[in-house]
Amino acid sequence: MRDPLDAMAQVRLGFLAANLLDPRSWIRKANDLRDAAGLLRPELDHRWARTRQDPAGAQRGGNRPLGLNGVWLMLKAFEIENLGKARLVKSLSDAERKQVDTTGVLPRRLHSHVLPELFRQTELLLTDEETAQLKRLEEAAVTFGRYPLPARADDLLSPEAPVRQKYDANDVVDADSEITSVIVKRLRDSEKT
Repeated sequence: MRDPLDAMAQVRLGFLAANLLDPRSWIRKANDLRDAAGLLRPELDHRWARTRQDPAGAQRGGNRPLGLNGVWLMLKAFEIENLGKARLVKSLSDAERKQVDTTGVLPRRLHSHVLPELFRQTELLLTDEETAQLKRLEEAAVTFGRYPLPARADDLLSPEAPVRQKYDANDVVDADSEITSVIVKRLRDSEKT
């Protein structure tokens, strides 16, 4: 008689492999993250409009759109990561697929959360500004989207990438939205082909 725990392990492995090796699973999760970010966006825009009307109010702590922008960026970073991985699972070798089937562990290249590297693997092209935005999104996912401050003092008040230095405080949230939307659109459009 077969050990029930062994049978359960096989069921888990099969379920994991069937879902993680299917690009549609990654796209569904990306859609959930997009929808969550969409729920947050109107409030972010509202707060940002108030900050533009009363910049001093934000400094007094009455309005914190940049904190909410970090959360929005975190959700968009996770959306982009899932869209990139949807594209990458299609390119897995037979050996990598077998690894998932037998061990239940994704190949190392799918463990990455380094968005510029992940995007590079998709073979889609990026401008310097989009690469800088992916780094900003990655920082949001790792740090400022979920923690009050970076975990390392060296990362506190790190300078913007040179291509982003043209944005002043009034433009940064708009730039985050516009550039991120271009990246997401490129990934989503690549899935249609």
